[in-house]
Amino acid sequence: MATVSPSWAYTLQLPHDPRAPGIARATLRTVLAAHDLARLAPTAELLAAESGRLRIGVWDSDPTVRGSYGILRRGRGFLSPRRARLPSMKRPIRLPFLVAVALLAAGSVPVAAAHTRVRTPEPLGVTATAPVSAENARVGVLVRGGVHYCTASVVHSEGRDLIVTAAHCLTGSGSGGIEFVPGYRDGRAPYGAWAVARIYVGDGWKGREDEDSDVAFARVVSRGGEEVEDVVGGNRLVAGAGLSPVGEAVTVVGYPRARETPVACTNISTAYGGSQQRIECPGYSGGTSGSPWIDARGRVVGVLGGFQQGGATDDVSYSVVLGGEVAALYGEATSG
Repeated sequence: MATVSPSWAYTLQLPHDPRAPGIARATLRTVLAAHDLARLAPTAELLAAESGRLRIGVWDSDPTVRGSYGILRRGRGFLSPRRARLPSMKRPIRLPFLVAVALLAAGSVPVAAAHTRVRTPEPLGVTATAPVSAENARVGVLVRGGVHYCTASVVHSEGRDLIVTAAHCLTGSGSGGIEFVPGYRDGRAPYGAWAVARIYVGDGWKGREDEDSDVAFARVVSRGGEEVEDVVGGNRLVAGAGLSPVGEAVTVVGYPRARETPVACTNISTAYGGSQQRIECPGYSGGTSGSPWIDARGRVVGVLGGFQQGGATDDVSYSVVLGGEVAALYGEATSG
């Protein structure tokens, strides 16, 4: 994303793709959030129509009218019939660019306020080693038999002892003897290892391992009179019907089995069917199942898992949309 003249204008170049308008809308929300104006997002089109204060446009830089897109074929990975939809393009394409511009007209916000609120956005779709921070210390590995095999994170609860991960990480053969190690790096456990005491999975997963129920919570045993949230803190969970922020930027932090340090990547989540969400970030291999999807406000809005237990390739990951079922499961875990 690059700034252009005037100072409060942003451009985003996108490949010639039918999803461009949706990405443009997501870009607009991100720009507004960066200036503490997220409240304007729901009424952006109305403002544009009635006052001219806010404009968003999408156009093709090449005036040539092209033929139908036809049917996009899938690349790597497998789609079940009920999940079939337009997947992302896997190969580079040489087509004209679409340009999405979100622009606040001059005078709509005091210049001083605009400049003091600007912050540099994270580069999208780039995976790198997650920095050592208080926030990332809440994410850790699940260990069984001395080997880390999945990722989990601390979520806020009254008992201050709750972690969230993928259901397939906590069930199946050998599901006992699991420990959670927050902030794990290079074989070290700076905040200790916390034994999993009780697991909570939904009925959909218990009965048939439904991919739409691939979320689980676990309570861990206190250490030295302290709960895990007392030591590293916890992120709030956003779950419930109609609360999913699909289409916004999220950061996924997780531990590939092949690494001894966590990775992080920020990108825009997109809907995948009515009950799943997806994100394109490279390098999310085995071991990242259960990784939290964290929004700009530091809330957990997804958990890597779901379709194909999180994805059949390292470059595309999935999560269940955290709806009513997850909200009910969270309620059970916090009161149980």
